[in-house]
Amino acid sequence: MGMFDNMAKALFKEKEDGTTIYFGNGLLKEGYIVTDPEQKEKLYKFHKNLFKYMVPFGIVYSLLWGLSGAGLLGFVPVLIVSILIYLKQKSLTKGLPRANGKLSATQTRETIAKSLPRWFILLMIINGVLGIMMAIFLHFAASDLKFTMGVFFVMGLMLLIGGIYLNRVRT
Repeated sequence: MGMFDNMAKALFKEKEDGTTIYFGNGLLKEGYIVTDPEQKEKLYKFHKNLFKYMVPFGIVYSLLWGLSGAGLLGFVPVLIVSILIYLKQKSLTKGLPRANGKLSATQTRETIAKSLPRWFILLMIINGVLGIMMAIFLHFAASDLKFTMGVFFVMGLMLLIGGIYLNRVRT
């Protein structure tokens, strides 16, 4: 199984009685009880494709947005795509009963850390350092690009802290 398979698989929990609970919103909401294998496969494929296409697209878009200096206007496409993803997920969970209880933060951290390969976590750390270095460079080289500098710094810091944290949880 690849990284995106593992990320999608992490959204499903098997209970002791064999019931499958789907946590498509992670910590934010209660899960859904999925009894139909076809429905589980649809949800799995939806999230696998979402991760497979949105992770690279999100990285490229973030860099282009930061470099363009588009400001908050660049957030509009992100908002539109987020709404479309939400509506698609709602259509896939329509009619599914809610499960009692939510995922715990500990379960979520461990699941994410185990679903990502070590090279990806290392890449997060390296890109975090590069993002911070780019922000520092922009501060001195092009001080008029404050928004772009801020995007690089925040994204770099998030990647660095996230990568270090996931590496610690994984070991």
